[in-house]
Amino acid sequence: MNCSAKNFKAIIIAGGFGSRIKKYSNLPKCLFKYKKESLLEIIYKNLIGYKIKDITLLSHYKADLISKFIKSKNFKINLIKETKPQGTAGCLNLVNTKKKYFLIIFGDLLFELNFKNLINYHFFKKSDFTVLAHPNSHPLDSDIIDHDDNYRIRKILKKPHNKNLIYNNLVMAGVFIVNKKMLKYIANKKKSDFTKDFIVSLIKKRKKIFAMVSREYCKDMGTPERYLSTLKDYKNNLHKNRCSNCSIPAIFLDKDGVINEDLGPFKYSSPLNMFSEVPSALKLINNSNYLSIVITNQPHVAKGFITIKKLLLSFKKLETFLGNKNIYLDKIFYCPHHPNSGYPGEIKSLKIKCSCRKPEIGLFYKAHKDFNIDFKRSYFIGNSEVDYNAAVNCGVKPIIIRNKLFNIKGVIRKDNLLQAVKYILKRENSG
Repeated sequence: MNCSAKNFKAIIIAGGFGSRIKKYSNLPKCLFKYKKESLLEIIYKNLIGYKIKDITLLSHYKADLISKFIKSKNFKINLIKETKPQGTAGCLNLVNTKKKYFLIIFGDLLFELNFKNLINYHFFKKSDFTVLAHPNSHPLDSDIIDHDDNYRIRKILKKPHNKNLIYNNLVMAGVFIVNKKMLKYIANKKKSDFTKDFIVSLIKKRKKIFAMVSREYCKDMGTPERYLSTLKDYKNNLHKNRCSNCSIPAIFLDKDGVINEDLGPFKYSSPLNMFSEVPSALKLINNSNYLSIVITNQPHVAKGFITIKKLLLSFKKLETFLGNKNIYLDKIFYCPHHPNSGYPGEIKSLKIKCSCRKPEIGLFYKAHKDFNIDFKRSYFIGNSEVDYNAAVNCGVKPIIIRNKLFNIKGVIRKDNLLQAVKYILKRENSG
């Protein structure tokens, strides 16, 4: 397959009425201003920067205004006006092209994306439909992705959600790649929604639908709160700083003794037994230029105290708890191994000396591969000598909390996670 951008048609779906943010402007959302440039200009420049030049915009609400704007900027965008709303999927039936692949973008997104990565992922997975996905701060107001270990999408958990739902915080960002032949599953002459109808029908047909998890900035501005948030992020250049072309710092976190009480080596420590200051600390990281990544040894799996299935359910409950508070972790990396035998019920295949168990740095390098992390600007907040040595081995700055006995000369020590995060952000702002 030829994954060149020349084989793709970009489709910007901008037919919404913007009812929830009309108090700021009656313009279509794609024409909302970010300083001196509109959202459409930002989207267009990002596409052109990756040589995606075949661009169509589908619109209904005030399409004439969008048409005038496109002409005033001399943008090479083909505008198709819906005579009546066809829905976010139904409108695709209006597009006529020989291109085999569609790059679909919802027109209320502020982003700066490396489209080459998304395109390569689509072909690597031999996918019929690829979803750009990420954790966010409002999962309960989003359609949540249920996926297998290979990130093949099994189900879309559509909002509104049951208050008792337990979920991994992974949602659709609003950017997709679709093989053109999949469009035959969109109903003709009938209003059709992208998520509720189109994606659901593809899942039922057992088509290959994958999520590509990205830490790149991609945020919708469809509510007053999110619009104000994107304005702030634009001012701070956060959308550009988070592009995968740029290395980005992380605040790495140990789990037991940092996020939650550590019950010792003979009992699994639940992350829901959380220290009271942790949500506030994670909220600060979410609003900063840092990623929040957990790096944790979980030898209780190898020892037979907890199964992988129950461990992952525990992490899922953690993501649910945080998501319900509008907070998220970018990723949890864990090592299930343990080098020493002698535990009743132990899992022999996991009783090995590995490269991922701290103070080894295998998990840090896995995080670097996934997120392009700048180790020199990063920190690791832990509570033990093992954590300190892992940080030193990796070349990130260690901070030790909740351990008054740790007395290595010169180490940065704080009482808890919130104090440590405030220290990091203060240094960043002053530096």
